[in-house]
Amino acid sequence: MEVRNIEVSFKFFLKIFLFLVFLVFLWEIREVILIFLTSVIFAAGIEVWARYLASKIKISYFLAVISIFIFLFFVVSLVFYLLIPIALNELKSAIPTIVNLKNSNLINYPFVREFIENFQEQVSFYLANISKVTLKLLGGLANLILIIAIAFYLALQGKNFFQNILSIFLTPYWVRRFMVVWEISQLKFAQWLSGELILMLIVGILTFIGLSIIGVPYAALLGILGGLLEIVPFIGPVMTAIIAGIISLSKNLSTAVLAIVVIGVIQQLENHVIVPNVMKSKVQLNPVLVILSLIIGGKIAGLIGILISVPFMSAVIEVIKFLKEQNFSLKDILKEERE
Repeated sequence: MEVRNIEVSFKFFLKIFLFLVFLVFLWEIREVILIFLTSVIFAAGIEVWARYLASKIKISYFLAVISIFIFLFFVVSLVFYLLIPIALNELKSAIPTIVNLKNSNLINYPFVREFIENFQEQVSFYLANISKVTLKLLGGLANLILIIAIAFYLALQGKNFFQNILSIFLTPYWVRRFMVVWEISQLKFAQWLSGELILMLIVGILTFIGLSIIGVPYAALLGILGGLLEIVPFIGPVMTAIIAGIISLSKNLSTAVLAIVVIGVIQQLENHVIVPNVMKSKVQLNPVLVILSLIIGGKIAGLIGILISVPFMSAVIEVIKFLKEQNFSLKDILKEERE
């Protein structure tokens, strides 16, 4: 029996050490990476829309990108400009109802009593930790502004940004191959963004119909808000439910409870039925894979992970399919690279 001496050089250990250091570095800057990835996905979708808009109405790509961002900013700003004063005024009117919650007949129902007690506990917790909550909200707002700013810059640059960056480190052969993969991914990101717009429309309409049926004031405006906030996982529906509940309290407690129940039902319907089926039609991703992507994304990266998990998964699957169809192999790539 032969005994082989295995020699492990110092360079081998050095490479392992540097690789581990690199992984630790990536983990430490994971939030920055997630912000950038989110910006890339939004920019990719907007770039496709901008090129389509530029070709249809015969304007420059630069003007098309700016027009899309101005339109989105205008719609979001208008909704919040109209809704925030209404919510504050209705909150003032609802204060007597809130004070007399324990005297309401609805308190006799166990689930209503439990809901009110949980709500009061949550309010007490947030008030006790108001500084931490404020900092967290400001941090989230700062990240959102950063994502929008980066997405705007990337959309203006188009594919030139990635092409120029890759050209610094790679040969023209590798740049061409990476750009093909990028264009495939970009199409998937645009399809996902179109799917998100459809989801926003569906959720907005369902919110309007549901709140109108139970007689909630400003149901149309709340429907628009619910549609816009749909893109923010979990927090969006919660914010819609809180604002709808506050506005409904000015009417009576029963309507407020029903409003929150309606928003909750719509959220469950969205998570388990609407999202999987809409994303299946737009990004050709199996509903089970959509749900798994959302769960895995949430576990790994929280809200941002949930937001970008579906487009990321669909792009990865599409790229793998493309590589298999092209019969790409490492040997062929290296051979062509040497030539």
